[in-house]
Amino acid sequence: MKGRILNTMEHAQPVKQSSGGWKQRLVFSAVVSAALAFTLCLFGPLDLFFNNYEELWFHFQDIIGGVAVIALILFLCCTLLGTLLRGKLHSIYMALMFGGLLGLYVQGSFMNKDYGSLDGTAVDWSAYTGYGVVNTLIWAVCILLPLALMLVLREKKMRPVLLFLSCALIVMQGASLVVSYLNYPKVAESATLTTDGMFELSKEENTVVLVLDTLDGAFMHQVLADNPDFADRLTGFTDYTNTLASGARTPVAMPLIMTGIPRTMAGTYSDYQDYVWSKQTVFDDLKAAGYDTRLLTESQFISANAADCVDNLELTASSVGNSWGLTKKMYKLTLYKYVPHFLKWRFWMYTGDFDKYKSDTEYIVDDAKFWDRFQDSDGFTYTDSGKNFRLYHLMGAHRPYNLTANANRKKEGTTSRRRQLDGVFKIVFAMLDDMKANGVYDNSNIFIIADHGAKRNLGNGVYGMCQFAACLYKPAGSTGAFTTNDAPVSLLDVTATLDAIAGGDYSQVGSGRTVYEIQEGETRTRTFYLPIGSNSTYITGQYETTAHARDPQALKLVKQYEIQVADKNSYTLGDVLSFSSFPGANEKVGNVYCTHGFRATATKTTRMEGRYAQMVIPIANPPETGSLTVRLEHSSMVKESHLVISAGGKQVFRQNMVKSHGQETLTFDVPVSALEDGTLTLDFTFTDVSESEEDKEAGTRTQTMPVTKLVITAAE
Repeated sequence: MKGRILNTMEHAQPVKQSSGGWKQRLVFSAVVSAALAFTLCLFGPLDLFFNNYEELWFHFQDIIGGVAVIALILFLCCTLLGTLLRGKLHSIYMALMFGGLLGLYVQGSFMNKDYGSLDGTAVDWSAYTGYGVVNTLIWAVCILLPLALMLVLREKKMRPVLLFLSCALIVMQGASLVVSYLNYPKVAESATLTTDGMFELSKEENTVVLVLDTLDGAFMHQVLADNPDFADRLTGFTDYTNTLASGARTPVAMPLIMTGIPRTMAGTYSDYQDYVWSKQTVFDDLKAAGYDTRLLTESQFISANAADCVDNLELTASSVGNSWGLTKKMYKLTLYKYVPHFLKWRFWMYTGDFDKYKSDTEYIVDDAKFWDRFQDSDGFTYTDSGKNFRLYHLMGAHRPYNLTANANRKKEGTTSRRRQLDGVFKIVFAMLDDMKANGVYDNSNIFIIADHGAKRNLGNGVYGMCQFAACLYKPAGSTGAFTTNDAPVSLLDVTATLDAIAGGDYSQVGSGRTVYEIQEGETRTRTFYLPIGSNSTYITGQYETTAHARDPQALKLVKQYEIQVADKNSYTLGDVLSFSSFPGANEKVGNVYCTHGFRATATKTTRMEGRYAQMVIPIANPPETGSLTVRLEHSSMVKESHLVISAGGKQVFRQNMVKSHGQETLTFDVPVSALEDGTLTLDFTFTDVSESEEDKEAGTRTQTMPVTKLVITAAE
């Protein structure tokens, strides 16, 4: 009996769990958890970043800290849970965790459909139902297969397999990230104009320049006609009704107004900025005269060379204002790529949402935000002594018209130029009234000017050249009634006047004459600068006129300066081609590949014109087979038309192009067989534009589509 009892007790001893001791569970959990955290929380967002950094304003160092912390938290939580679970629960947990890891890897690497660009255009999810079913079945296999094998083969046999595969995933993805990081360009510090001291003035002496973008002289005349009370509120001001802009558009005009130096040298726009800010004298003279000088305009119009004379200029490599918000948004984009199809709608986003996390310290030309800040600061603050110079750049009459008469942003749709200008002048008069209430208006120099005029339709096929600009000036001590003056003034005179206020030798600045030196009835030759190149040629045209500023036909081209924008090198797949006046630090100049039907760059876009346009792009190391995917980003159509795009004589795209709001992207595939000797030729035909347009001179044809960026990649 005793022997039988002992034998039974021996058989009743607990069987050793297949999951092993806690150390073994810890190692197993740690490795699979590391692979999961690495794939989802490190490789996922960083791979997206490295593949798209040319289109993103933030940098690697702005996100690495946040994603590393999230990855560590996920790793620790998953490892802890896996270590605490025992027996069969541990095995099931490990199988499910690896199944989720496998699903994420397969989804991110092989199963993402082209849902279109994340440009704010909603996705028609109902069009992908069939794909969604297949996608769900694949996910089910990824999750259930490891679970089934774990239950059938037991953990002892599955553990080394899952450990090996987890380590392999980390090594493969880690190697990819290392290569991407090594190819990532070094981020240099750039000049940034901040909002520091934005609304600070002096009780002693102020010079204030209000630049209202695109405020054409005719628009200003209409504003005054519609609001006769404005004259009473503009005491001491003279409206110079015959003012010629110094140049157009804004990238040309703003540096000219501030420095008086035109872009006539070869090189990039950045080279030009470095040059003019090393040669200018206005702000050196203002600084020498004791002025606290702050420029509230876009940072692209400044250079690090101005650091000694502009007090709100900072050199910075990052412009992130909310790092945690940026990290969360980056993970939303990551999940959009990695989750199953039927969950993607929850993570769909507009990539423009990243802009919400920019630093509020950098000045952005945004009139609604400007008005909010002015109200929040309760107007200006005033120091008891000193001299202040402030230049404020507002949207003015520039599109899009989204400002209401109360200076608030219209939430949906647009307003009109008239309503926007009502809102702009609400801001202007709030500033002037604040100065009056604090006793500094009379002793201040105040300019209200345009940067350039508008391209108005003057009838009979005549369009303005943005040459007719508004210019109102109140010198310190002027307290008389509002007056008008038709003297032939130039905005280059404004630059000289600013230097005269600073006590400098203004005869060497801008036009060399102040606005108050110009006499009505005087016959005077004035100069105007305008980009006139087309396609791959960038030329600054120098025009002169002795006629009234409102007459664009009187402008005569007297000299041309060819600007070498870039060399036409072979295009590397994945590079972002920019068609703006100031490509990003990691963008290439796209205009060098334009051979026909493209106008000169106009600030942020290059417009196609006429019935036909063409780009010729030599591709470096094109694939031997398959297709190339072309993504062409554009703004709203100037003229609606049916568009046909051909490559090597083969039609690759056809669509009716209509006007829209915001940026849109055309995506099409080009078979590699359409390349000739490695060169891609894209022919654009706007079929609703007359053939007769081609008989016109370049730069005078009907404008069609403004393009902003182009990217070519190997099709998946």
